[in-house]
Amino acid sequence: MNRETFLKELGAALSNLSRAEREEAVTYYDEMIRDAVEAGQDEETAVGRLGAPADIARQILDDAAGESAAPEPAEVPGDGVWEAGAAVHAVVVDAQDVPVRVVPGDGPVRVRFTPVRGETVRVNEEGGVFTFVQRWRPFRHLFREVRGQEIVLELPASFAGRVQADTSNAKIGAEGPWKFEDIECRTSNASVALAQFESGKLHVKTSNAKVALTALSGNTCAAETSNGKICAEQLVFPQQLSLRTSNAKIEGAHLRSDAYVLKTSNAKILASLDADAHAYTIHSSTSNAKSNLPTDWAGTQEGKVLSAVTSNGKIEVTFLGG
Repeated sequence: MNRETFLKELGAALSNLSRAEREEAVTYYDEMIRDAVEAGQDEETAVGRLGAPADIARQILDDAAGESAAPEPAEVPGDGVWEAGAAVHAVVVDAQDVPVRVVPGDGPVRVRFTPVRGETVRVNEEGGVFTFVQRWRPFRHLFREVRGQEIVLELPASFAGRVQADTSNAKIGAEGPWKFEDIECRTSNASVALAQFESGKLHVKTSNAKVALTALSGNTCAAETSNGKICAEQLVFPQQLSLRTSNAKIEGAHLRSDAYVLKTSNAKILASLDADAHAYTIHSSTSNAKSNLPTDWAGTQEGKVLSAVTSNGKIEVTFLGG
């Protein structure tokens, strides 16, 4: 298929969009093809690598449907800083393909971010909840190669509420000190690194990337990834400490909890626990490798449990005493 036919079919498939949106989409793909040809590709190869016009149009229309249901974008402050009110007890940052970094601040809750062409920002504060949403506009999903961009959430040391940080294909990081009610961090295909704060509940989820947790405490911690290792050090979560991944190792040092869950596959589990081995009911399992834990052991204290499960990797857990 040549450029002219591709653009004609794409425009026809986008007939439900406004004329301006349709022309903008077609112009972008036209520029992509022309750039590829200038770089040395023949026209049909450049067109073929984009995919079928109908498939591209379907993605654009799906994005547009979500966009039309959303409120109007916020006006961007000249300094790129959004401030929350004094009574905020919860913060939500909901991003798309942009890193999120949480840092200590010396004033009110703030978000620092400068959107580029193709991005929208929506800000809402209601009932003590400050919500910051960043999105790419429809049909911008192929034009997100913005380097160095990040959303920075500033929280004063006194903030003791709830935090939710969501993004995709981009990392999340936070380093205290704070004492959160709870914090949830979710991304995909990128790492999560958290350090030096307390949180009643801590929930971390990513995929295909590393999770690093350092000097954290609270009641419960659940960290999950896939195809990426988990590194945990100096964690204190009495009610539950759950670390789960796949095809990558779990490494832990000075972990304290009444209920441990360490689970992976095709990799090692190496951990030191600030706990007394005799107190814990233990279940462990691996294959094609050694374990220094009993398969099943009845502990002396009710409610204290340790589960360590992997495959094709050794289990080496050291009890340091509690």
